[in-house]
Amino acid sequence: KLGGDKEMNDVVEYVREWNLKSAEGGFERYVKNKMEEAAFEAEEKDKITYAKGMLDYGMPVEAIHNITGLSISKINKLKK
Repeated sequence: KLGGDKEMNDVVEYVREWNLKSAEGGFERYVKNKMEEAAFEAEEKDKITYAKGMLDYGMPVEAIHNITGLSISKINKLKK
């Protein structure tokens, strides 16, 4: 048996959230929000990975700092 009621509810909620996020501002906004959530909860090495992705996405350094907690100087070094 694959999954159960909880797993099915989790999938339904994920799809519902994705649909709402997509409707509000498109897939890009949904991806950005998920990246921000993951970065907030990540370990230091993962935060660097997320910060690089946010830089590639064009997010301002100050916003990346606020989301990840990485120092502005560390984020600026990632730009190089």
